[in-house]
Amino acid sequence: MKRLRRSKSTVHAKITLPTKTPVENEIMESWKGDASKPLVSILCITYNHVDYIEDAIKSFLTQKTDFPYEILIHDDASTDGTTRIIDFYSKRYPNIIKVIYQEKNQYSRGSTPFKFFFEKGLADYCAICEGDDFWICASKLQKQFDTLSGSATYDIVVHRAYKIDKNISVISVIGEKASKVFTPASEIISRGGGWCATSSIFLRKEIIKQYIDLDLSTMVSDVFIQCLGAVRGGGIYLDEIMSVYRTGVRGSWSERNSNTKALIENDREMQRAYGKLGGLNYFSTHKTDILRLRARAKLNTSLGLLASGNIRFLFFLFSAISLSPKAVLKRLFSAIIYRNTKTN
Repeated sequence: MKRLRRSKSTVHAKITLPTKTPVENEIMESWKGDASKPLVSILCITYNHVDYIEDAIKSFLTQKTDFPYEILIHDDASTDGTTRIIDFYSKRYPNIIKVIYQEKNQYSRGSTPFKFFFEKGLADYCAICEGDDFWICASKLQKQFDTLSGSATYDIVVHRAYKIDKNISVISVIGEKASKVFTPASEIISRGGGWCATSSIFLRKEIIKQYIDLDLSTMVSDVFIQCLGAVRGGGIYLDEIMSVYRTGVRGSWSERNSNTKALIENDREMQRAYGKLGGLNYFSTHKTDILRLRARAKLNTSLGLLASGNIRFLFFLFSAISLSPKAVLKRLFSAIIYRNTKTN
Protein backbone atom coordinates (compact mmCIF):
# COMPACT_ATOMS: atom_id res chain seq x y z
CA MET A 1 0.00 0.00 0.00
CA LYS A 2 2.99 2.31 0.44
CA ARG A 3 5.32 3.69 -2.20
CA LEU A 4 6.94 6.87 -1.09
CA ARG A 5 9.15 9.82 -1.99
CA ARG A 6 12.26 10.18 0.19
CA SER A 7 14.09 13.27 1.33
CA LYS A 8 17.67 13.17 0.03
CA SER A 9 19.20 14.59 3.19
CA THR A 10 21.03 12.46 5.74
CA VAL A 11 18.83 11.77 8.75
CA HIS A 12 20.06 11.60 12.33
CA ALA A 13 17.09 11.08 14.61
CA LYS A 14 16.05 8.85 17.46
CA ILE A 15 12.52 7.49 17.47
CA THR A 16 10.80 7.09 20.82
CA LEU A 17 8.09 4.47 20.84
CA PRO A 18 4.79 5.27 22.59
CA THR A 19 4.85 3.99 26.19
CA LYS A 20 2.31 4.90 28.86
CA THR A 21 -1.21 5.80 27.81
CA PRO A 22 -3.74 7.85 29.82
CA VAL A 23 -6.91 6.19 31.07
CA GLU A 24 -10.08 6.77 29.07
CA ASN A 25 -11.51 9.45 31.37
CA GLU A 26 -8.30 11.47 31.17
CA ILE A 27 -8.47 11.48 27.39
CA MET A 28 -12.12 12.47 27.29
CA GLU A 29 -12.03 15.19 29.97
CA SER A 30 -10.40 17.68 27.59
CA TRP A 31 -13.05 17.15 24.93
CA LYS A 32 -15.60 19.84 24.20
CA GLY A 33 -19.06 18.96 22.94
CA ASP A 34 -20.83 15.61 22.88
CA ALA A 35 -18.34 12.78 23.47
CA SER A 36 -20.70 10.35 21.72
CA LYS A 37 -20.40 12.34 18.48
CA PRO A 38 -16.71 12.28 17.47
CA LEU A 39 -15.44 14.85 15.00
CA VAL A 40 -12.55 12.66 13.82
CA SER A 41 -12.38 8.94 13.04
CA ILE A 42 -8.93 7.33 13.18
CA LEU A 43 -8.93 4.53 10.60
CA CYS A 44 -6.46 1.75 11.40
CA ILE A 45 -6.06 -1.16 8.99
CA THR A 46 -4.25 -4.19 10.37
CA TYR A 47 -3.37 -7.76 9.46
CA ASN A 48 -0.85 -9.91 11.34
CA HIS A 49 0.80 -6.93 13.03
CA VAL A 50 1.27 -8.54 16.43
CA ASP A 51 4.71 -6.92 16.88
CA TYR A 52 3.52 -3.44 15.89
CA ILE A 53 -0.18 -2.84 16.51
CA GLU A 54 0.33 -1.83 20.14
CA ASP A 55 2.62 1.03 19.09
CA ALA A 56 -0.08 2.29 16.73
CA ILE A 57 -2.88 2.10 19.29
CA LYS A 58 -0.81 3.79 21.99
CA SER A 59 0.08 6.62 19.62
CA PHE A 60 -3.64 7.17 18.96
CA LEU A 61 -4.53 7.15 22.66
CA THR A 62 -1.88 9.74 23.52
CA GLN A 63 -3.41 12.34 21.19
CA LYS A 64 -4.34 15.56 23.00
CA THR A 65 -7.39 17.21 21.48
CA ASP A 66 -10.20 19.52 22.49
CA PHE A 67 -12.63 17.53 20.35
CA PRO A 68 -13.93 13.94 20.64
CA TYR A 69 -12.36 11.32 18.39
CA GLU A 70 -12.82 7.61 17.87
CA ILE A 71 -10.46 4.81 16.88
CA LEU A 72 -11.82 2.37 14.29
CA ILE A 73 -9.68 -0.73 13.83
CA HIS A 74 -10.23 -3.16 10.96
CA ASP A 75 -8.57 -6.51 11.62
CA ASP A 76 -8.49 -8.59 8.44
CA ALA A 77 -8.62 -12.05 10.06
CA SER A 78 -5.20 -11.93 11.70
CA THR A 79 -3.77 -15.27 12.84
CA ASP A 80 -0.72 -14.17 14.84
CA GLY A 81 -2.13 -12.73 18.06
CA THR A 82 -2.92 -9.25 16.77
CA THR A 83 -6.56 -9.62 17.85
CA ARG A 84 -5.52 -10.39 21.42
CA ILE A 85 -3.76 -7.02 21.68
CA ILE A 86 -6.68 -5.20 20.07
CA ASP A 87 -9.07 -6.88 22.53
CA PHE A 88 -6.94 -5.77 25.46
CA TYR A 89 -7.19 -2.09 24.50
CA SER A 90 -10.77 -2.11 23.23
CA LYS A 91 -11.98 -3.39 26.61
CA ARG A 92 -10.11 -0.62 28.45
CA TYR A 93 -11.26 2.14 26.09
CA PRO A 94 -14.82 1.06 25.20
CA ASN A 95 -15.99 4.61 24.46
CA ILE A 96 -13.11 5.35 22.09
CA ILE A 97 -12.08 2.13 20.36
CA LYS A 98 -14.41 0.29 17.98
CA VAL A 99 -13.23 -2.88 16.25
CA ILE A 100 -14.27 -4.61 13.06
CA TYR A 101 -13.15 -8.25 13.14
CA GLN A 102 -13.19 -10.26 9.93
CA GLU A 103 -13.60 -14.02 10.09
CA LYS A 104 -12.23 -14.39 6.56
CA ASN A 105 -9.52 -12.28 4.99
CA GLN A 106 -11.14 -9.56 2.89
CA TYR A 107 -7.94 -8.34 1.23
CA SER A 108 -7.62 -11.64 -0.64
CA ARG A 109 -11.20 -11.18 -1.85
CA GLY A 110 -10.59 -7.73 -3.23
CA SER A 111 -12.65 -5.92 -0.59
CA THR A 112 -11.48 -2.59 0.78
CA PRO A 113 -11.50 -2.07 4.56
CA PHE A 114 -12.76 1.47 3.96
CA LYS A 115 -16.11 0.02 2.99
CA PHE A 116 -16.46 -1.58 6.43
CA PHE A 117 -15.34 1.63 8.13
CA PHE A 118 -17.99 3.59 6.27
CA GLU A 119 -20.68 1.07 7.19
CA LYS A 120 -19.68 1.52 10.82
CA GLY A 121 -20.26 5.27 10.49
CA LEU A 122 -17.57 7.91 10.12
CA ALA A 123 -17.01 11.30 11.68
CA ASP A 124 -16.73 14.35 9.40
CA TYR A 125 -12.93 14.00 9.28
CA CYS A 126 -10.72 10.90 9.04
CA ALA A 127 -7.08 10.20 9.86
CA ILE A 128 -5.46 7.09 8.34
CA CYS A 129 -2.74 4.96 9.92
CA GLU A 130 -1.94 1.32 9.19
CA GLY A 131 -1.31 -1.08 12.05
CA ASP A 132 2.45 -1.30 11.50
CA ASP A 133 2.94 2.49 11.55
CA PHE A 134 2.49 4.97 14.39
CA TRP A 135 2.35 8.66 15.30
CA ILE A 136 5.02 10.55 17.24
CA CYS A 137 3.34 13.88 17.89
CA ALA A 138 0.62 14.15 20.55
CA SER A 139 -0.88 17.21 18.86
CA LYS A 140 -0.96 15.75 15.34
CA LEU A 141 -4.73 15.30 15.22
CA GLN A 142 -5.41 18.72 16.70
CA LYS A 143 -3.11 20.47 14.22
CA GLN A 144 -4.55 18.72 11.20
CA PHE A 145 -8.12 19.20 12.38
CA ASP A 146 -7.60 22.91 13.00
CA THR A 147 -5.97 23.28 9.58
CA LEU A 148 -8.59 21.46 7.52
CA SER A 149 -11.70 22.54 9.41
CA GLY A 150 -10.54 26.13 8.99
CA SER A 151 -10.38 25.84 5.18
CA ALA A 152 -13.32 25.29 2.86
CA THR A 153 -11.02 25.06 -0.17
CA TYR A 154 -9.13 21.85 0.55
CA ASP A 155 -10.09 18.26 1.34
CA ILE A 156 -6.78 16.81 2.54
CA VAL A 157 -3.87 17.81 4.79
CA VAL A 158 -0.67 15.76 5.28
CA HIS A 159 2.77 16.18 6.86
CA ARG A 160 6.31 14.83 6.82
CA ALA A 161 7.17 11.42 8.28
CA TYR A 162 10.13 9.26 9.20
CA LYS A 163 10.80 6.04 7.33
CA ILE A 164 12.30 3.44 9.69
CA ASP A 165 13.50 -0.15 9.50
CA LYS A 166 12.67 -3.10 11.75
CA ASN A 167 15.26 -1.92 14.28
CA ILE A 168 13.54 1.49 14.67
CA SER A 169 16.47 3.14 12.86
CA VAL A 170 15.59 6.12 10.68
CA ILE A 171 16.29 5.51 6.99
CA SER A 172 14.99 8.76 5.56
CA VAL A 173 12.37 11.49 5.81
CA ILE A 174 9.30 11.35 3.59
CA GLY A 175 8.29 14.74 2.25
CA GLU A 176 9.56 18.23 1.54
CA LYS A 177 11.27 20.51 4.06
CA ALA A 178 9.29 23.67 3.41
CA SER A 179 5.64 24.13 4.34
CA LYS A 180 3.70 24.53 1.11
CA VAL A 181 0.11 24.49 -0.10
CA PHE A 182 0.13 22.29 -3.18
CA THR A 183 -1.80 23.87 -6.01
CA PRO A 184 -2.71 22.99 -8.67
CA ALA A 185 -3.85 19.47 -7.90
CA SER A 186 -1.62 18.04 -10.63
CA GLU A 187 1.37 18.56 -8.30
CA ILE A 188 -0.13 15.89 -6.03
CA ILE A 189 -1.82 13.65 -8.57
CA SER A 190 1.29 13.40 -10.77
CA ARG A 191 3.25 11.85 -7.90
CA GLY A 192 1.06 8.76 -7.80
CA GLY A 193 1.03 8.31 -4.05
CA GLY A 194 4.52 9.68 -3.50
CA TRP A 195 3.27 12.94 -2.01
CA CYS A 196 3.14 11.67 1.57
CA ALA A 197 3.18 8.74 3.98
CA THR A 198 -0.15 6.99 4.54
CA SER A 199 0.16 7.64 8.27
CA SER A 200 0.09 11.39 7.62
CA ILE A 201 -3.22 11.53 5.72
CA PHE A 202 -6.07 13.55 7.24
CA LEU A 203 -9.12 14.24 5.06
CA ARG A 204 -12.84 14.81 4.83
CA LYS A 205 -15.02 11.68 5.03
CA GLU A 206 -16.57 12.51 1.63
CA ILE A 207 -13.27 11.45 0.02
CA ILE A 208 -13.57 8.00 1.60
CA LYS A 209 -17.13 7.75 0.29
CA GLN A 210 -16.01 8.67 -3.24
CA TYR A 211 -13.26 6.06 -3.06
CA ILE A 212 -15.78 3.38 -2.07
CA ASP A 213 -18.46 4.43 -4.57
CA LEU A 214 -15.96 4.41 -7.43
CA ASP A 215 -14.67 0.95 -6.43
CA LEU A 216 -11.00 1.97 -6.61
CA SER A 217 -9.76 -0.76 -4.27
CA THR A 218 -6.18 -1.83 -5.05
CA MET A 219 -3.12 -2.96 -3.10
CA VAL A 220 -2.04 0.68 -2.92
CA SER A 221 -5.34 2.41 -2.15
CA ASP A 222 -3.68 5.53 -0.72
CA VAL A 223 -2.63 6.50 -4.26
CA PHE A 224 -6.26 7.00 -5.23
CA ILE A 225 -7.27 8.51 -1.91
CA GLN A 226 -4.59 11.16 -2.42
CA CYS A 227 -5.79 11.82 -5.97
CA LEU A 228 -9.42 12.18 -4.90
CA GLY A 229 -8.45 14.34 -1.96
CA ALA A 230 -6.44 16.67 -4.17
CA VAL A 231 -8.58 17.01 -7.28
CA ARG A 232 -10.86 19.79 -5.97
CA GLY A 233 -7.98 22.22 -5.50
CA GLY A 234 -4.84 20.59 -4.14
CA GLY A 235 -3.93 19.91 -0.54
CA ILE A 236 -2.21 21.37 2.49
CA TYR A 237 1.26 20.19 3.51
CA LEU A 238 2.53 20.73 7.06
CA ASP A 239 6.29 20.95 7.51
CA GLU A 240 6.42 18.83 10.65
CA ILE A 241 7.46 15.23 11.18
CA MET A 242 4.54 13.73 13.09
CA SER A 243 4.39 10.04 12.13
CA VAL A 244 6.44 6.99 11.20
CA TYR A 245 6.31 4.64 8.24
CA ARG A 246 7.80 1.24 9.06
CA THR A 247 9.34 -0.72 6.17
CA GLY A 248 10.22 -4.41 5.79
CA VAL A 249 7.18 -5.57 7.74
CA ARG A 250 5.52 -8.94 7.26
CA GLY A 251 2.27 -8.50 5.37
CA SER A 252 3.29 -5.13 3.93
CA TRP A 253 2.53 -4.05 0.36
CA SER A 254 6.08 -4.81 -0.75
CA GLU A 255 5.97 -8.33 0.68
CA ARG A 256 2.52 -9.14 -0.69
CA ASN A 257 3.57 -7.81 -4.08
CA SER A 258 6.83 -9.77 -4.26
CA ASN A 259 5.76 -12.68 -6.49
CA THR A 260 4.95 -12.73 -10.20
CA LYS A 261 1.24 -13.42 -9.83
CA ALA A 262 0.80 -10.61 -7.31
CA LEU A 263 2.76 -8.15 -9.47
CA ILE A 264 0.63 -8.79 -12.53
CA GLU A 265 -2.63 -8.77 -10.56
CA ASN A 266 -1.66 -5.48 -8.93
CA ASP A 267 -0.97 -3.95 -12.34
CA ARG A 268 -4.37 -5.09 -13.58
CA GLU A 269 -6.07 -3.49 -10.57
CA MET A 270 -4.08 -0.27 -10.94
CA GLN A 271 -4.89 0.07 -14.65
CA ARG A 272 -8.59 -0.52 -13.93
CA ALA A 273 -8.63 2.11 -11.18
CA TYR A 274 -6.64 4.67 -13.17
CA GLY A 275 -8.99 4.08 -16.10
CA LYS A 276 -11.94 4.96 -13.86
CA LEU A 277 -10.26 8.13 -12.62
CA GLY A 278 -9.40 9.21 -16.15
CA GLY A 279 -13.02 8.80 -17.19
CA LEU A 280 -14.38 11.15 -14.52
CA ASN A 281 -15.39 14.65 -15.59
CA TYR A 282 -13.60 16.28 -12.68
CA PHE A 283 -10.35 14.57 -13.71
CA SER A 284 -10.66 15.80 -17.32
CA THR A 285 -7.83 18.31 -16.85
CA HIS A 286 -5.55 15.61 -15.43
CA LYS A 287 -5.67 13.05 -18.27
CA THR A 288 -1.96 13.48 -18.99
CA ASP A 289 -1.12 12.90 -15.32
CA ILE A 290 -3.28 9.75 -15.30
CA LEU A 291 -1.52 8.43 -18.42
CA ARG A 292 1.84 8.97 -16.73
CA LEU A 293 0.67 7.15 -13.63
CA ARG A 294 -0.55 4.21 -15.72
CA ALA A 295 2.85 4.11 -17.42
CA ARG A 296 4.65 4.17 -14.06
CA ALA A 297 2.53 1.28 -12.80
CA LYS A 298 3.44 -0.73 -15.91
CA LEU A 299 7.10 0.14 -15.45
CA ASN A 300 7.06 -0.88 -11.77
CA THR A 301 5.59 -4.21 -12.79
CA SER A 302 8.24 -4.59 -15.48
CA LEU A 303 11.07 -3.90 -13.04
CA GLY A 304 9.61 -6.35 -10.54
CA LEU A 305 9.39 -9.08 -13.16
CA LEU A 306 12.91 -8.28 -14.36
CA ALA A 307 14.23 -8.68 -10.81
CA SER A 308 12.67 -12.14 -10.63
CA GLY A 309 14.05 -13.13 -14.04
CA ASN A 310 10.65 -13.28 -15.74
CA ILE A 311 10.83 -12.57 -19.49
CA ARG A 312 7.37 -10.99 -19.38
CA PHE A 313 9.03 -7.81 -18.11
CA LEU A 314 9.48 -6.82 -21.76
CA PHE A 315 5.73 -6.81 -22.41
CA PHE A 316 5.08 -4.47 -19.49
CA LEU A 317 8.05 -2.27 -20.41
CA PHE A 318 6.78 -1.77 -23.96
CA SER A 319 3.27 -1.17 -22.62
CA ALA A 320 4.63 1.53 -20.31
CA ILE A 321 6.55 3.22 -23.11
CA SER A 322 3.50 3.22 -25.36
CA LEU A 323 1.47 5.02 -22.66
CA SER A 324 4.00 7.73 -21.82
CA PRO A 325 7.60 7.49 -23.13
CA LYS A 326 8.69 10.64 -21.28
CA ALA A 327 7.36 9.42 -17.91
CA VAL A 328 9.08 6.05 -18.32
CA LEU A 329 12.44 7.55 -19.20
CA LYS A 330 12.22 9.99 -16.30
CA ARG A 331 11.35 7.18 -13.89
CA LEU A 332 14.18 4.97 -15.12
CA PHE A 333 16.66 7.84 -14.84
CA SER A 334 15.53 8.58 -11.27
CA ALA A 335 15.84 4.90 -10.33
CA ILE A 336 19.38 4.73 -11.74
CA ILE A 337 20.44 7.89 -9.91
CA TYR A 338 18.95 6.64 -6.63
CA ARG A 339 20.63 3.24 -6.98
CA ASN A 340 24.03 4.81 -7.72
CA THR A 341 23.66 7.17 -4.76
CA LYS A 342 22.73 4.28 -2.49
CA THR A 343 25.66 2.20 -3.74
CA ASN A 344 28.17 5.03 -3.25
